[in-house]
Amino acid sequence: MLIDPPLSLAVLPFRAAAHDRLAVYFAERLRESLIAAMRATREAAIVAPPHRGDMRTVATMYGARYAITGSVRGSGAALRVFVELSHAGSGVLIWSSVLETRDLMLFDAQDQIAGQIVTALTPRVHFAELARIRGKHPAHMSAYDCVLQARALMYRFSDPSFREAGVLLRQALAMEPTHPVARRLYGDWQRLWADPPRVSDVDPVVSEPRAEAMARA
Repeated sequence: MLIDPPLSLAVLPFRAAAHDRLAVYFAERLRESLIAAMRATREAAIVAPPHRGDMRTVATMYGARYAITGSVRGSGAALRVFVELSHAGSGVLIWSSVLETRDLMLFDAQDQIAGQIVTALTPRVHFAELARIRGKHPAHMSAYDCVLQARALMYRFSDPSFREAGVLLRQALAMEPTHPVARRLYGDWQRLWADPPRVSDVDPVVSEPRAEAMARA
């Protein structure tokens, strides 16, 4: 049975001009905050290569499916952060963004920016992973694959979709009883199935079509 390895993301060291000590310091601390914030989601294994390198090398050496890279530059009184999410194996860019801070309290700023990056990255990774497993034979699906499909089905807020999501989540837990995301999502599924939301209660901002459109942006 051919099952893909678990989802893994590599957070590479952020670049900063050597002469800009503040940018170098902020880049190091921001990467640490980003790694901690991503690990806290328990959605994927997070690896932290000690050096920047070729994407394919990172994919091979660390088993990373995606890579997060970035840089920090001083811009007057502000610091500008450039961040990218790419497929590690191919180097294809999935998403990029520029964030800026003028906050002199750097510890607060780095945590805030790390949180913004995680919030933006998560749906993009989910969408990329859904595209990867689309059409996959059920016998080749991992617990993580089942969770991904179940989460997407739950956003449709229809009885057939909810039933199918429940089957997938039970399948995920049968394969990995301690899978943290499957356990959490199955708890949500049970609560929603007991008291299903009305269509008028569904927030269009988080509906699946909207989420997919955001992920493509």
